[in-house]
Amino acid sequence: MKINRVDLPTGEPLFSTYHRHGNAGAVMTANPSIKNWYFNKAINLTCNSAFLSGNSSPRIDVIFSGVIDNPYIDITRIPLKHISGRINSTIKNSLNDGYYVCVYGMDDYYVKEKSLYHIRHFIHDCLVCGYDTEKNTYSIYAYDRSWIYRKFDVTVSCFNRAMRSGRELGHPGLLMGFKAKDKIAQLDINEICVNLAEYLDSSLEKYPTDIQGKVSGIVVHDYIAMYLDKIKDGTIPYEKTDRRVFRMIWDHKKVMLQRIMAVEDQLGMDTGISSEYQKLVKIADNMRLIYLSYKLKRRDALLSVMKKMLFEIKESESLLLNEFLNKIMKEIKK
Repeated sequence: MKINRVDLPTGEPLFSTYHRHGNAGAVMTANPSIKNWYFNKAINLTCNSAFLSGNSSPRIDVIFSGVIDNPYIDITRIPLKHISGRINSTIKNSLNDGYYVCVYGMDDYYVKEKSLYHIRHFIHDCLVCGYDTEKNTYSIYAYDRSWIYRKFDVTVSCFNRAMRSGRELGHPGLLMGFKAKDKIAQLDINEICVNLAEYLDSSLEKYPTDIQGKVSGIVVHDYIAMYLDKIKDGTIPYEKTDRRVFRMIWDHKKVMLQRIMAVEDQLGMDTGISSEYQKLVKIADNMRLIYLSYKLKRRDALLSVMKKMLFEIKESESLLLNEFLNKIMKEIKK
C-alpha cells in the first residue's frame, strides 16, 4: 500500500541550543524514559578557552547532551555518496519505518523558513520528521527564521536545491536515522551524585587560563564572564559574538532543575532545593533575554549586568547543589 503522508511526533527537547539537542527531543516522544539517561549523564557544562587568544566563540555545551550520545536511541548512518539519486526515497522509506532522519549538508541559503534564506550560504543540518506527497513537502524540525525551534514545511524542490548546493560547496553529506529503543531508562541516583560532584569540583586552579583547551564544570561561568570582557573591550568583534552562549546556560539550568525535581520525587524528599533552584533558572532566562537585547541594540552597559548575574548564578548554584548532595546522602543512609 502506497503511503502518501507521514508525520512523526515531536516534543519539547530537554536541551535546545543546538539541532542535535532538538533531535533528541523529537525521538524521546516515543519513549519518554530516555530523559532519565540525560538526567544521569548530561550534567557537566563545558566550553573551550581558545576564545582567550583568537577564537570568537567559547563553544559552550553540556557533555552527553546530544542525540548520538544516547544508548537508548537506535542510530543508522548513511553517507550520501552511497545513495546518489535515491536521497528522497531513502528519507521517505526511513520515515515510513518510524525513523526520524537527520540530514547533514544542507545549505540554509535555499531553505525558505531559515534565517539565512537568500542572505548567506551556510552548511547546516535539520531533522526531517514527515512528508506529504500531495503537497510535495517535507516536515522539518529546526530553528526557523525567527530562531524559534519548531516544525515547519519545506518543499522538496527547495530541499533538493539546498542539498545540491551543499555538495557544490564541498560538503559530502550524511543521513542519520534516529528511533527510540523500547528499553526503559532508569533514573540512577548514584550516577547523578558522582556527576554532580565532578561538576562542582572545578575551579580556575584546576583550569588555569594559561593552559588553553576544554574547560569543564562550574568554572565555565568564570570563563563566560571572561568572554563578556573580551566582547566589551572589542577583542571579540560584536559581529562575531555567539548568540547561543547564554541559551546554553539557560538550558543547563532548566535541565538541572528537572533533574533535582526527579530525584526529590524518587527519594520522597522535600522540595526545598528545587524551589530555590527555580530562582536560578529565572535569572538565567533573564540573562539570556538581556543578551538578546544586547545583540539587537548593542548596549554595552548590559555586558557588566550579565557578568554580575553569572557570578550570582555560580555562587548560588554551588551552595544549592552541595546542599542537595548532602541531603541525598542522608536519604540513602536511612
